[in-house]
Amino acid sequence: MKIMSDLSRAGLLVIGNPFKFMGGAPRRIYNCLKMYPRIGIETTLYIPYSHLLLIKTMQYLFGIDEKNLYETLWAIEKEGVNISEQTYVQLEKTEKDFLKYVNILKSHGPLWIFNDFVRLFPLINKKVIEQTKQATEKDEVIKNTFSKKAMIYIMDNNFPDWIVTGSFISKTFQRPLFLLLQSIPFGSLRKFVISEWMRDRYFYEEELFRILVKIYLQIIKQTYLKYKFLYTYHSISDSLTGLLSVSEVPLKLLKLDVWAYKKKKPAGIIVPGNAVDINFRECLNPSKRDEILVKKEDYAIFYARLEVEKGIFEVPFIANHLQQYGYKVVLVGRFSSMKTKRTFERLCGRLNVKNIEYFGYLSDEDLWKILSRSKVLIYPSHSDVFSLVVLESLFLGNSVVAYNIPAINSVYGSLKPVKNY
Repeated sequence: MKIMSDLSRAGLLVIGNPFKFMGGAPRRIYNCLKMYPRIGIETTLYIPYSHLLLIKTMQYLFGIDEKNLYETLWAIEKEGVNISEQTYVQLEKTEKDFLKYVNILKSHGPLWIFNDFVRLFPLINKKVIEQTKQATEKDEVIKNTFSKKAMIYIMDNNFPDWIVTGSFISKTFQRPLFLLLQSIPFGSLRKFVISEWMRDRYFYEEELFRILVKIYLQIIKQTYLKYKFLYTYHSISDSLTGLLSVSEVPLKLLKLDVWAYKKKKPAGIIVPGNAVDINFRECLNPSKRDEILVKKEDYAIFYARLEVEKGIFEVPFIANHLQQYGYKVVLVGRFSSMKTKRTFERLCGRLNVKNIEYFGYLSDEDLWKILSRSKVLIYPSHSDVFSLVVLESLFLGNSVVAYNIPAINSVYGSLKPVKNY
């Protein structure tokens, strides 16, 4: 195909986050990055400094060893991906700046950000552009990439700083810019308020006043995010070459297909819409698959971010049903907060559930061992764009039990893929 031919000749500058501990989208980016050199695409990874700060924050909150960050980058380099020099330089700088921003947040509080978001918005974009400009001027790896006329590929739409960075580099080097939609950064405010109310009132059992205050703050946050994303998409429309998506969901629910049509920008769906690690793909080998299937044990597994949106509070009810027939449920992942964990444990106690075995966050190797022996994936997620968890489970011969999500079902019921890339 023409795009593949152009990529093989020119190469690719990827803007993305490959650190798998942060969720499904980074895991997909990690898997895809490792594959590009194998199919003849010279690939360079650049991570904006603003995002490195976010990664540092998440590393701190989740208690991830900093060595994990470097090992991830080294693993990608080993597969033939070029890592920009500035990524390593700026990763070293994050320690000092991370502490500085944490102190600012402690001093002013989150309301300071919400109240001043209009004033801060252009300043944030300006800072992102300044940092990107310094990186492109100093980084020999990036300069070498663009001497070969590489295309720019932003591999997740969830972060405006990536989009601003990609647009700036595209305009500077006069190169095509593609954006991949992997998530839904904002949606129906009405649906959001209802879900927040239900969660806090009926699961967390909070007081009415506290719930109303929290919802008010969340509405401000949602409004801020929507404003910022709409502004960002509008600002890059001239430099954007095309929109790609892992499924129809973000194109249709965010009405970006209409936006792209009005801007005369092509929009297409990648088929297949996701990527799995090489270990999972090897399961398509008949002998390997037979070996896995004969070792299956009688238990169900749930692995994802352990939060309300992924259906964590449904798991005790499912486990309670399976308990009657002597089956257990294996739970893998991190709870999004101690509050969520305590509520989950309270539900288990109330239902007298004793057949859940919790493993916490596991390495890829340990997850593979447990997942490959399970028979069923239970995945009561409330929303998804294209679930990597479901795809991995199917590769391993598992049955999958999940919700038929109405919003997504209505999209798939009326539309066909626009184009295969």
